[in-house]
Amino acid sequence: MATEWGGQGIGEDPNRPPSYPGQKLCERLSGRQGHWSGKEQVNVEFRPNDVVPLKDDTQVEYKGTYGRVCRSILTVGEETIVVARKEMRLSEVSEEKVNREVKILQSLRHRHLVTFIGSFTARGFASILVYPFATCDLEKLLEELDYAQYHEQKDTVSTLLAELGWIPTTTKAAQWKPGDIFPNLRRICGCVCSALLYLHQHRIRHKDIKPSNVLVGKDGVYITDFNISKAFENDRSSRTMGPYAGTRVYSAPECVYDARSYPSDVYSLGLIFMEIYTYILGRPRSEMGEYTRSNLSLSKDSQIRHAALRVLWVRVIFDGAGRGDFGMSSGMQELILRMISENQDARPDAFEVLSGLWVYSPSGDFFCNECRKHRGWVGYKGLEKRYNQLYKRYQDSLKEKASLEKRSEQAREEVKGGQSGSSPLPQSSERSPSQISVLRSPRTGPTVARNKSGQRLDLDSLSYARHVRGVGIRTALIGMTQI
Repeated sequence: MATEWGGQGIGEDPNRPPSYPGQKLCERLSGRQGHWSGKEQVNVEFRPNDVVPLKDDTQVEYKGTYGRVCRSILTVGEETIVVARKEMRLSEVSEEKVNREVKILQSLRHRHLVTFIGSFTARGFASILVYPFATCDLEKLLEELDYAQYHEQKDTVSTLLAELGWIPTTTKAAQWKPGDIFPNLRRICGCVCSALLYLHQHRIRHKDIKPSNVLVGKDGVYITDFNISKAFENDRSSRTMGPYAGTRVYSAPECVYDARSYPSDVYSLGLIFMEIYTYILGRPRSEMGEYTRSNLSLSKDSQIRHAALRVLWVRVIFDGAGRGDFGMSSGMQELILRMISENQDARPDAFEVLSGLWVYSPSGDFFCNECRKHRGWVGYKGLEKRYNQLYKRYQDSLKEKASLEKRSEQAREEVKGGQSGSSPLPQSSERSPSQISVLRSPRTGPTVARNKSGQRLDLDSLSYARHVRGVGIRTALIGMTQI
């Protein structure tokens, strides 16, 4: 995985500032006295008698592994904001786990990731506020679509699709056809992949990619739920062992043996692609379940063999497709099969998946309008453009380094001259800020160099720091060439 650069990784236009959901909201809150809580803090501990500026809608909530998520109304001054509040009982989840999730969320700024608003503890519970609160998750959407398709009851899903903006609100249940929403479903593939690439670029493994953790709203799709995610200082430590806490149904084969890394996330993403295309190609989810749902009571070796049925299902749905997909099916079949390969070293990374989707549809059918703005930075040409930019920065740094070394050498000569008495002190009291003067310390000791403000200059450290800066840029360049 390449080193991130300028806050953006490969696959993203480094010249375009990042955009993310709730961006204007976050800017307003950061500039408001008291922030969201009225206590000048993002992460707050409310006392028993404190008033929490939130009102929950208990009619709209979801139960999760580590707590519940509900729709909440946040009141900030005269403004009311709909957010998602994830609540966890502190007696059931460690404070360390909560803090780790908060830390990860605070570091993320991407158009297809939920945005962190704040967190608080109160009355034995820890809560995390994120934006937006989406209409539904991908699992619910696919289940509703499947039910409508095979039970001829489209009223419920029609209402849902209208809320998402996928069909006009005036469209009657009997009027829309599955093909009308294929473009929206395909866009989920590319947009979620761009978010996963962003996470991996920032050395974060999600570890629980699944349809219920992909939120779908009128303005886009978002990956959520980072409670078992993990950030790494470098790529060498990215493969971990230990008890697996993710969802087994969507886990890679190696997770059965509690070994996982970035390719494990790609495997889970491949299963999401598979489920989306199960609907697009006209096959029922019930039949898919016979091939793909791992029996958790099986032995680990049996679960590994059962994973091979997922590969078989992909071949079944594409080879006997009941509906067309505008000529992109063959490419998607090959891509998904690579993503769910039992051999994790044979899987493409997220950047390869993203680039492949652009190859299958150069017009950007797999991406939203915002993602399409970054199309010039994927694939070989995208890598080449990024390489050229890095190389130019590297060349500029060499010139700057040479100039600094020359100035440093001149300063050394001045210091030596001052020690030998051959270079008298300047008589003028008006020196430029960058001019280095040579002064003798009133205490016994060597001559030191000071700037105009009288601050001591360590010339050796200054020269070394400039050298290290150059080496850092070269390291980034070398990392890019190894993609």
